[in-house]
Amino acid sequence: MNPQKLFIVVNVDWAFLLFRKDIAIAALNSGYDVSIITKDTGRRKEIESFGLQFIDFPFERSGSNPLHESKCIWSLFRLYTKNRPDIIHHVTLKAALLGSVAAKLAGFKNVVNAISGFGYNFTAGRDGIQQKIIKKLMKLAFKSKHFHYIFQNPDDISPFSQLKFVSEEKIHLIKGSGVDLNKFTFEKEIPKEKSTVYSPCPNVD
Repeated sequence: MNPQKLFIVVNVDWAFLLFRKDIAIAALNSGYDVSIITKDTGRRKEIESFGLQFIDFPFERSGSNPLHESKCIWSLFRLYTKNRPDIIHHVTLKAALLGSVAAKLAGFKNVVNAISGFGYNFTAGRDGIQQKIIKKLMKLAFKSKHFHYIFQNPDDISPFSQLKFVSEEKIHLIKGSGVDLNKFTFEKEIPKEKSTVYSPCPNVD
């Protein structure tokens, strides 16, 4: 029996190493065939050294170029249909938007989107043209009976829930990306001690 394929799609390689490396290694150790789809900024060999497969993908982290993003959707669609992953995990809003459209076009249902935030355009009640375009793309990408969504901030869940793209049971709040307790061990807080500050200048009457 062939191992299940897991695709982890992240904007850029260093972000994967910071936030999803341990999850990928745990999946690999559990028997999954794990591929990382991300932009190579020089960390490819480091990622491959963990036994993970690497697929270089030309994401742009910032800005909104409709032509570029359309090409990304098409490229992801071809990648998904060719490799037929069992689970697709998109990380960050842009990867989730583009990847979810591609996954829906390719007929994939086992999709988990981790969204760390909605960015500048969703702050302070903004409702400009760019935000309206993003909302329409979000509706196209995210409206699904099957996709799951992970958030780390309750403030991000509220606006997402109000858009009513998915049912509440598909939205999950977690405490964070986690830390390696072998590297960051727990220590008790050092008791505070009273200290006396002496002035170098004598009192002057």
